[in-house]
Amino acid sequence: MKKLLIAILVCLFTQGGIAQDNEVRYNVYYYIHKGRLNSKVKDYRRAIQDFDRALRMQADNVEALHLRGNASYALGNYRDAILDYDRAISILEEEMGGGRDPEATYIEGDEGISVFNSALASGNRSDLASYYNNRGAA
Repeated sequence: MKKLLIAILVCLFTQGGIAQDNEVRYNVYYYIHKGRLNSKVKDYRRAIQDFDRALRMQADNVEALHLRGNASYALGNYRDAILDYDRAISILEEEMGGGRDPEATYIEGDEGISVFNSALASGNRSDLASYYNNRGAA
């Protein structure tokens, strides 16, 4: 009887945690979607606010960082854009188990090409390459 009660309590607590995780995930993607829509109509300030909300709930969301970087870039806030791109790249590289070349932090002229090539050589080309590309453009 005692084991059954413990099993029921574990299930209840575990499912509550899952529901809460799903709610956070839903809210994060809600604000990312809302930010995308605001970016699409060129309301970049509101888009940044939406991406900020998503990042307050999930600080390591590379999609929100990348999109906030794009919105900052569109407003001419290049330093903020670079910070977001760098953070997104750092998170992706950490997830992939590799580190970035510290000399590739600041890009000028032809260095952007070498950084982009470095991204192409990495494992997750679709995401990381576009982040390096945007970072190089900023």
